[in-house]
Amino acid sequence: MNQAFKKVIRGVIFLAALSPLCAQGAVSVYADDTVSNAVIASPASPVVTTLNSTEAPNTARDVSYESGSEPEFSASFAVGPGGTLSVDVDRGDIHVVGADQNNVQIRVVRDVTHASEAEATRILKEHHVVLQQHGREISITAQRPSSFGRGSWWRWWGQPNLNVHYQITVPQAFDVRLKTEGGAIEVATLHGNVNANTEGGHLKFTDIGGKVNGQTEGGSVKAVGCQDEVQVRTEGGSIAIEGFTGKGLQALTEGGSIVAEFAVPPRSDCTLRTSGGKVTVKIPETSAVNLDAHTAGGRVRTELPVQVQGRLDRETLRGTINGGGSLLKLETEGGNIRLLKR
Repeated sequence: MNQAFKKVIRGVIFLAALSPLCAQGAVSVYADDTVSNAVIASPASPVVTTLNSTEAPNTARDVSYESGSEPEFSASFAVGPGGTLSVDVDRGDIHVVGADQNNVQIRVVRDVTHASEAEATRILKEHHVVLQQHGREISITAQRPSSFGRGSWWRWWGQPNLNVHYQITVPQAFDVRLKTEGGAIEVATLHGNVNANTEGGHLKFTDIGGKVNGQTEGGSVKAVGCQDEVQVRTEGGSIAIEGFTGKGLQALTEGGSIVAEFAVPPRSDCTLRTSGGKVTVKIPETSAVNLDAHTAGGRVRTELPVQVQGRLDRETLRGTINGGGSLLKLETEGGNIRLLKR
């Protein structure tokens, strides 16, 4: 048997052995040779895929990775400060943390409940999670499994459920744009700007140096130690602001209370409004603001002296504190308003 024929036989045997792994989603194909050090776990063990981009920060070529049926996988992309992370997914919690590093690390954990092993594998394979790098922009997208929603109406209560968690670490000087159709969003220790939007889950921002813009259709909002402009809105939940040192604060809720603590006097106009709850604000005693507080179903009380302007009544208090300054507007349709000394 000549050497050429032996090589052909070995190639056929290798492909025959590889095809079952491909069918199970255990082998992933990468579209660019900048991806290296890929580790694929064997089908007999929990599948964890590790993907690394080895280019120097800010010089990496385009990289793309698409998930298979593995429930858990991770990726690392070389990119320095000043980049952007964009996440637009069909479901799942998103947790982003800034760190002193020159790469973006992503870990995706998925779990299917109320389904057989075969159904779970199919759903994971249909749930396309795509990680991409274009220069200094890292993106994550995910599509709803195509088989979701199929079946008889009487089985709606027993339909499979797909849970997803995105755990991401980025350089501290990074901007992030995050969107999920169902899940909580938490961001911490970033110097860049944050834009977060969820259709069902809470929002939490901790130690953010840039501007914060957050919206949720149904959940609470908490911002701790934010240092620039903050705009947050919830359709159904409370809002808590702690240790705020930023320039301006806009906090709106359709159904919940608002509690805000200013670590420094307000430096720009601020509005806190709720359609159904109380408003409690703490500001330093030295704050110089124009106060406009009104409630349609409660009382307005203050611990700071106010030079009243216009008519004085229990539901409205308008005037200046320490000579006036930026506007501090407090409003509720159903609750008390309290302005306290910090």
